[in-house]
Amino acid sequence: MGQVRESIIAVAKNIPWVIPPLRFIERVAYYRRCYCIGKWETSLPEQAEADLKNSGYIARIGSEGDLDRLAHTETWRSCAQYRQWLSVGKQILLLEKDAEIMSYVWLDFNPEFAVEQVPEIRLRLSPDTYYSDEAYTPVAYRGLGLRRLSFIAELLFAKKQGYRFMVSYFLDDSALANGIRNFTRTGNPMGKIIKEVHLLKIAGIRFSWLKDLARDESIVRIQ
Repeated sequence: MGQVRESIIAVAKNIPWVIPPLRFIERVAYYRRCYCIGKWETSLPEQAEADLKNSGYIARIGSEGDLDRLAHTETWRSCAQYRQWLSVGKQILLLEKDAEIMSYVWLDFNPEFAVEQVPEIRLRLSPDTYYSDEAYTPVAYRGLGLRRLSFIAELLFAKKQGYRFMVSYFLDDSALANGIRNFTRTGNPMGKIIKEVHLLKIAGIRFSWLKDLARDESIVRIQ
């Protein structure tokens, strides 16, 4: 988007009557982000469940007491924020070994969610779909394949609760590539990106919109 904007400005500079407004536009603060929302099935091949069982790691749903343990480790956010998430019904799935929390992921089985950076766009989920929120592995434990195992544990847990699909969003292209890679390592077919949430800020004025990439009723915007 930035390259397109610069190209348009470069061409428009040759048109005399647009030079004054262009000088203003070039000085205006400009910010744009696109957050992709992906969808995956919770079904897994039998080998995936066996891999988790034989890994030596224990996967379980955590409680507020576990947040006290997390407070002494590396986390993505503050434990105060995590306690607030617990209070509104989110659940944390832990991956442990030798009494150490080595990775975790937050699951949201509430019927509505929003991309955190664009809270004004509320989305309603179908009853067979849940939202997978933040996943994190401390730096010291990365490179061990823990995200794959936590993905497997998450999908097994969700399927037992009756959910057929999982949706999640990604902060940027790098996060999207990592998410797709880790998910396909579970042995499941590659999912699909079904929506984009766009955020645009120009001179302090905020614009946001939802773009449908595929016809899918799993997620519907709340008007």
